[in-house]
Amino acid sequence: MIKKRELKINIQTIFLAVLVFCGLLTIYLPSISTPIGELYPYRILLPSYFVFLVFFLKRKLKGRHAQFTILCFLSLVLYGLISAIWAVSPMAVLQSVMNYAMSLLLIATICIVCKNKPKMEKLVVILWVALVFLAFLGIVESSVNRFLVFTGDRPEWNLTFFGTIRPLLFFHNENDYTLLLMLFLPLFIAYASKRGFVARTCAFLTTILFVFVNILTTARTTFILIPLYFYLWLFFTKKIRLFLVLTLIIVIVGAIFAGDIISYLGLGYGNADNNARVAIWLNGLRSFRQTHGFGVGAGNSSIPIPGVEYIGVMSVPHFWFLEVLIEFGVVIFTIIMLWYLVTIYRLVKIKNKDPYRVAFVITMILMPMWSMLPGSIAPTPFVWFFFAMATAYTNILIQQRQVGLFQVFVLANVSTKIVEPNTCIGISKK
Repeated sequence: MIKKRELKINIQTIFLAVLVFCGLLTIYLPSISTPIGELYPYRILLPSYFVFLVFFLKRKLKGRHAQFTILCFLSLVLYGLISAIWAVSPMAVLQSVMNYAMSLLLIATICIVCKNKPKMEKLVVILWVALVFLAFLGIVESSVNRFLVFTGDRPEWNLTFFGTIRPLLFFHNENDYTLLLMLFLPLFIAYASKRGFVARTCAFLTTILFVFVNILTTARTTFILIPLYFYLWLFFTKKIRLFLVLTLIIVIVGAIFAGDIISYLGLGYGNADNNARVAIWLNGLRSFRQTHGFGVGAGNSSIPIPGVEYIGVMSVPHFWFLEVLIEFGVVIFTIIMLWYLVTIYRLVKIKNKDPYRVAFVITMILMPMWSMLPGSIAPTPFVWFFFAMATAYTNILIQQRQVGLFQVFVLANVSTKIVEPNTCIGISKK
């Protein structure tokens, strides 16, 4: 006979797995059209899951970092609603606020569920299975030379090195697809690093699979993020000699091929207005200058302001921090930057050899780079899954080590290694 507690745990795990798959497959699943956007199953399931946790299981959001994060993003949502007063498109404001409200709810939900490391690892395994499945679908799509989901027009040059189509699945941009795979890969490696031969072999094969899919997409993620992941891993795992050697190599190669590298990144020399991405940034800043620091309004960064002269096309900035500044203004931008820096600070300040800590630190440090890959991360659920997991993990470590924002409480008179219940992280006297 199944006990009541076991039944609750099983239902919770099923809910979490369904939530992950619905979040990853959002735009592929049937939806109901509403004035403020499409009502996908993910947008129904997430609030339902939150209600299930809070009212049925009586769970509460605990931990200073989780509460700090919720307050930061709650301020963004509330300010976004207020910005409808002066925004060119109030409807775009409501659509954007809906995306951020769902993201806020996701962070709260994951922090409630992942209250310790083993529970967070359940989510890591669920994501691992889901992303391996999506990676194989990408290979199938490229092999049969036909899009399985995407129905838009793609130019003839959009081919792989093998002459077949670049896999896209349900994305409109190959950068979104590659970011989905590479964002969570360090967590899969971290999971396997403390386990046996089978888990490590799976992590190795997963790495090869994801890199191969990235090569098929010909996106820049493979050629930029993977070397940077390895480079920062050497630093945070104290492989100082290799780190210094690699630094020297990077400096030499960078000096020799500086022009080619800048051109490859899309930041070529000459008049910046002639460069598409930089022109988009400048157009956004032109709009921002008209708002006296208050921002153009949530979701309005791609909407021209009457009377302002722009260069080329208007688009979302393709850089999330800049997008927040342009849309929400100086105050909210400062709050979000504070959340970002505090999260990194707290992860770095906790001195342990847990591979998850290193994985989260590296990925968060590289966020300014990978946040430029999708058009906007606001409506992209898988990015917010990562933010939620980073918040939950930081919360776990703070509760275990009692690490504050500006000080570390040192446990005195500890002569033996102590391992807290339901955790895999020990505290030892130094």
